[in-house]
Amino acid sequence: MSESTIKTGPDRSRLLIVVATAGLVVTLAEWGSSRLVTETPGDVTGQTHRPENVLILLKDPARLPPPKQERSVWILGNSHTYALPGTKQGDALRTDEAGILIDELAARVGRQFPDSRTNFYLLSYPNFLPFEILTRVGHLLQRGHRPTIVVLGLTWRNIARDSQLRHEIYAAYRDAEFDGAFEAMLGDAKIQADPDIVKEVRAQRMQVEHDEQIERLRSDSDRIDESLTTWIGSRLTLMGKSAELRAQIFRTLTDRVQRLWDDRESVKYSYDLVEHDYAFNVKCLRAVVRLLKEHGATVLCYYAPERSDLPPLMDPDRQNEFIAQFDGETDQLGITVLDARRVVPNEYWGWVGDSPDRSHFTEPGHQRLAQFLWDEALRRSTWKELAQP
Repeated sequence: MSESTIKTGPDRSRLLIVVATAGLVVTLAEWGSSRLVTETPGDVTGQTHRPENVLILLKDPARLPPPKQERSVWILGNSHTYALPGTKQGDALRTDEAGILIDELAARVGRQFPDSRTNFYLLSYPNFLPFEILTRVGHLLQRGHRPTIVVLGLTWRNIARDSQLRHEIYAAYRDAEFDGAFEAMLGDAKIQADPDIVKEVRAQRMQVEHDEQIERLRSDSDRIDESLTTWIGSRLTLMGKSAELRAQIFRTLTDRVQRLWDDRESVKYSYDLVEHDYAFNVKCLRAVVRLLKEHGATVLCYYAPERSDLPPLMDPDRQNEFIAQFDGETDQLGITVLDARRVVPNEYWGWVGDSPDRSHFTEPGHQRLAQFLWDEALRRSTWKELAQP
């Protein structure tokens, strides 16, 4: 046996061991990440457990269904509107299950007004930011969708920090017809959109132009590489949902650090308010409620439920300042704002993995929130627009 043959045998064995180990690591990582990452509501298709008039609106702005002429109720907010926590420690979040807010409100409308032909739409993302809400609302209105009633849930930490548009929603600016029409909407004197919003909308347009220029210059090999990456990403959580995976890991680490620091007087809150983000987000909220009202919608806002058995994540004093300011502004516009922060009792909040869930509550919690919104809106005659057959 030659010396080269003797060397090749061990080298081949080591290579096989390395490849097998790498494959095992990727398989375990994919399995773990797929269990960790929560699915967000997607397309309307496949949701056979809901009535035809109760729809989870398409997440992709480029694939919106055509507008309908019937009356509609829009429910907007972050993941508290659709996700359910685990009922015991170690459980993962649950999505696309019956008994969430949209189901509860639709059922109450159906019982009160059995002859009413009303469609219900839920448009929600994890940590749905005000500029993102404004963009999606503007795109829907530009496409001809006209809500009768809009129920908008406001979560303090999504107002107090972060303002960057996620890629899913940025796709709306690739719609050439929307691009110019949206700025015209915001420029209406009745909307009074702040110049900072218009500046940011123009920045998104410039980014689209830049991206399109890059796409025109791409080589065939780049296009093939992108197609392969997209194909793999649709099948591997590690690639296709890397952003959600990082966010979930970050939330888990933050919750654990928070529990370790709860007894430390030197640390008050897990998150700091970011002044620039906060100021911009408030401007976007002003614009979105005016935009909806100008297009004929009755707007009902509520401050999202919070559990009170854990320390606050962010400064509650600044939250109360915001609430006082926003209440005053919306009152002048004739918009109802409800305080639902203590509507869901602590026993109706569950778990996400090994951490107490601060964002989502169980089905009884959704029932409590829906009943609160229903009763308060009924008292203000908000639902009367749905009474006629």
